[in-house]
Amino acid sequence: MGGLFKKMIDRAAQAANEQTVRLPITAAMLQYLFEKKSIAGVEKLEVGIVDGAVSIQGKAEKMLLSVPFQISLKPQRAEGRVLHFEVAAFTPANLEVVKKKVLDQPPLVSYAQGVVALDLNGLEAVKKVPLGSIKSIDIKDDKLWIGLGL
Repeated sequence: MGGLFKKMIDRAAQAANEQTVRLPITAAMLQYLFEKKSIAGVEKLEVGIVDGAVSIQGKAEKMLLSVPFQISLKPQRAEGRVLHFEVAAFTPANLEVVKKKVLDQPPLVSYAQGVVALDLNGLEAVKKVPLGSIKSIDIKDDKLWIGLGL
């Protein structure tokens, strides 16, 4: 009898693990995370989702000049409700200070060693789902789709 009960519990646990709530994360939602704190010396910040990547562009002040920049982020992995992205491209390459300024804004956005972490609990749509961690990440139809599950 004990073996049958254990099998039933294992099957129920497996079914719960396979259940996910899929949520679309739009470019506007990601832009909200980046603009939650104003970024000194950065203007016209725009976030988009293009060709399987998150694109961030804007203009940064560098020695009294307004220099356009573009950052491309590729989804890498998830931990809890935090998404980690690899900085796939950054132009112009010599503006590391701008990259750090735009991508390192704790507590919701942080940057270290070429990886950007976005805490999606900063978004109302994600906060409304009380339980679960990010189980899947997919970029489709100009949206970042996450699957929240137990």
